[in-house]
Amino acid sequence: MANPQTADGFTVVASKYLEELAKANLSGAEYQIMLAVIRKTWGWKKKRDQISYGQLSELTGLPRRSVIRAIKRLVTKRTLVVTKRTPVICLELQKDYEKWLVTKRTLAKGSDQMDTKSGDQMDTHKRKEKIKERKRPNLLPEALPIAEHLFARIKENDSKMNQPNLENWATHIDRLIRLDNRSPEDIRRVIDWCQSDDFWRSNILCTEKLRKQFQALWLQMNSNGGRKQVRANDLSGIGAGFPGVDQSRA
Repeated sequence: MANPQTADGFTVVASKYLEELAKANLSGAEYQIMLAVIRKTWGWKKKRDQISYGQLSELTGLPRRSVIRAIKRLVTKRTLVVTKRTPVICLELQKDYEKWLVTKRTLAKGSDQMDTKSGDQMDTHKRKEKIKERKRPNLLPEALPIAEHLFARIKENDSKMNQPNLENWATHIDRLIRLDNRSPEDIRRVIDWCQSDDFWRSNILCTEKLRKQFQALWLQMNSNGGRKQVRANDLSGIGAGFPGVDQSRA
């Protein structure tokens, strides 16, 4: 049975340093390297020490490649300082935790989940964002301004309308132009018309719905000056009970 004793050796670490280290948003490998460096420096009453990657690998059980990656991240986060690189890397702990470039782990009120990610999770998140960026389609330059125009017109009717993801909105405008062969000018005309219409202004609240109903909107707008009555069951996706538009309305 293991029974370590301070008589066999101990390391003096300031309590405040340990508290800040415990809250630092580091990955598991980074914590292992920090503890190993504490042992090799402060454990021997040294400010810094030349520590080979092999020694750190033996102390932590991490592969050499993982040791090197973790050290690079810790140096970037300024929790470790490299004072010499050859022939053996010389490492020093940054005692001034206010200089650390790390987020702190905190619990959101009423929650058991962390509101921050570990270093490894952050790296994974960045990789996913890059993949997402590569998959993102190249939209026509007119698409986003038209999506913004629709949102602006909706805001005129409902000032409490929440800001949508305009990039997603722009994808439907892009398809409306490229796939449905609708011109940007015609799309803007239909947007202005539908957002001035008593019925359509409450139904066309996103670009997806605009695209789905565009033909019906176009036909109604160009039929008798946009005042012709249209039956609800002639329009897919709107639902029953569509009231006709008042013929006498200017």
